[in-house]
Amino acid sequence: MTVARLIAGDASGGIKGVPGALGSELPVNVGRFVQFLASGFQKNRTGKEGKTATPKTVAETVTLLKPVAPLLENWPQGFKDHVEERLAAGDQKLNSAPARLGNWYQRLMSFKEPAYRPYKDCVADVIAQNFDGTYSGTLSASQPRQWLTAKEAASEIGVSSQRLVEAVSSGQVFGKMSNSGLGHRHTIVSASEVEEIKTNRSLFRDGRFVRDRLGVSRGQFELLKGSGVIREVLKQERPPLVDGGFDVSAIDASVEFIRNSAHERDGDTITFKNLSLRRTTDRAALARLFKSIFAGEIRAVVAEVGLLLAEFRFLEADIKWELRSGRHSLDWTAQDVAEITGWKHQCVTQWCKLGLLEARSVPHGRGVGFLISPASLAKFQGEYVPVATLAKSSASSSRKLLAEFADRGIGTYGAESDGMTSRGHLVRLSELRLWSRDRDCLELGALKNADSERLLLTSSA
Repeated sequence: MTVARLIAGDASGGIKGVPGALGSELPVNVGRFVQFLASGFQKNRTGKEGKTATPKTVAETVTLLKPVAPLLENWPQGFKDHVEERLAAGDQKLNSAPARLGNWYQRLMSFKEPAYRPYKDCVADVIAQNFDGTYSGTLSASQPRQWLTAKEAASEIGVSSQRLVEAVSSGQVFGKMSNSGLGHRHTIVSASEVEEIKTNRSLFRDGRFVRDRLGVSRGQFELLKGSGVIREVLKQERPPLVDGGFDVSAIDASVEFIRNSAHERDGDTITFKNLSLRRTTDRAALARLFKSIFAGEIRAVVAEVGLLLAEFRFLEADIKWELRSGRHSLDWTAQDVAEITGWKHQCVTQWCKLGLLEARSVPHGRGVGFLISPASLAKFQGEYVPVATLAKSSASSSRKLLAEFADRGIGTYGAESDGMTSRGHLVRLSELRLWSRDRDCLELGALKNADSERLLLTSSA
C-alpha cells in the first residue's frame, strides 16, 4: 500500500514510514524512483542490475515491488540496511565508495529533486560509518567518517603522512593498506584509532610544557628529573606517535598529592621554586629533599587550589633540617656562613674566590660553589674582620672608617667593585692595633669573642 500510494501521488497528510519531503510533496518522477529501487533487486540475463522491463500485469507489479516496501516502511533503517548490504557486496579492493556501489550509486545521484535528499543523506551516513576506502564520494554525511585517509588522519593527529603510513605498515597503528590498479598504495586509519592517538599525545608532553605546568625553572626541572620524582618515559615505552616523554596525568597526580597533604603551621616559609642549587651545593641532599616532599614526609603549609607547584610554600625549618640531616660532612656553604655571621653571601663567596677564606670548590649549577669547614671559618675570623662589622659596632660608617684607615696606612683586603662603590672590605686584626689605641670606644677583644660565640652557638644549634 505504501508503494501504491507513492506511485498514485497520494500525498494527503504524508505517508507514514517515508521521508517527509517525499511523503508530502511528491515529485513527478516518483514512479521512476520506485522502479529504480525495485530494479536493484532484479538481474537481467547478463547478471547486471538496472535494466528491468516495466511489468504488464498486477501480479508482475506486486512481484517487482515487493522488496521495495521494507525499504520505505521502515524508514530510515530499512533503507540504510539495504545500502550497507550493497556496500559490503561491492568489490572490496576498490578504494572508492561510488565504485563499490556501482551503477546503483550513479542512478541515485541522477535524481536531483530536493525530495530525494534524505535518501542521499542516508547513503552518505552509511559510507561514513562503514566504508574503509580512501574516496567516499561527494555526498556530505551528518556523522564523521569512521575511516580516514592517511593524509586526513595525519592532519588531525599533527604528524606527517609518511610517519603515519610507516606506523600502520609496522603494525604500531591499526589501519588498512591496499594497492590500486594504477600502482598507488592507499592507507586508511579508523577514526577511533585517530582519537586514541590524539588523546595519548595530549597526555604525554615535552619538558617545556611540564616546566610551565609546574612553574619551575629549567635548572630545577633537571634536578627533579635527577632525583627521580619526575621520570621521562622511554621512547619504546610510549604509545605510538607520541613525542612527549612526560606523563602529565602522573605528574598532576603527584602535585595533587602534595597539595592534599598540606598542613598549615606557623613559621618562616620558603617557596618550592627556591629549592635549588642556590640554596645548597649538595645535590644528593637536594634529591633527598625532593623525594621527601613528593612522598609526603615534608608537607607544604601553603598549597591552595590554583597555585603552581613552584608557588607551594614549606616551613624553612623543615627544609633546613632535611638538607643538613643527610650531609656526609659538617662543612657549610657560603649561604650558611652568611646566615651564621650576618655577612653578605656575595662577600663570603668573593673571599673564598680570593683564597682569604679557605674553602673547597664544588659544582654549583653552571658555576662553582664553596664549602667552608668550621675550622676554616674560625681561622678566618682570627685573622680578619669586615669593615662593615667594625662600623656597626663603633657607631660609624664603612666610608668613614676606610678614610681613617687610608690616613693611617692601614690596607684593606677582599673588596669587590659594585658599580660606583665597593663592598666586602676586610682588615687584618694585627693591623688594627695602631688604630685601636685612639678608639677607646672599640673593644676589639670583645668583638672577636662575640663573633666566636655566635659561631659556636649556631654550630651547636
